[in-house]
Amino acid sequence: MTFKILSLDGGGIRGVIAARILIEIEKKIKEQKGKSLHEYFDLIAGTSTGSIIAALIATGTESTNILKLYQEEGINIFPYQSRLSPKRLPLILKYGISAPKFSSEGLIKVLKKYLLRQDRTAIILQ
Repeated sequence: MTFKILSLDGGGIRGVIAARILIEIEKKIKEQKGKSLHEYFDLIAGTSTGSIIAALIATGTESTNILKLYQEEGINIFPYQSRLSPKRLPLILKYGISAPKFSSEGLIKVLKKYLLRQDRTAIILQ
């Protein structure tokens, strides 16, 4: 038995590239197997921005809508800031030199908006 895994890399707003590639993969799978991505793959996993995409795929979101999310919400999830920006000071004070580049606030807002719908089981976002 074959176990199909979709693994998605991180990279911030470069998730747009992964979404574009997934659009083509999704087309091929639909043509050849008649399935969507979440039906075709047995395991969907990702790191950083890849985890956003993985969560959306797991809920049945089509790749075209994932791309649209990145185009519309990317600035909210990944607001550009210099590593030396004073806006990063709270993150640096909290996490030290290994502070994340972006705050999780924008990401949490966007995930709640797209993943916590009435027709879905609620997930916990902290």
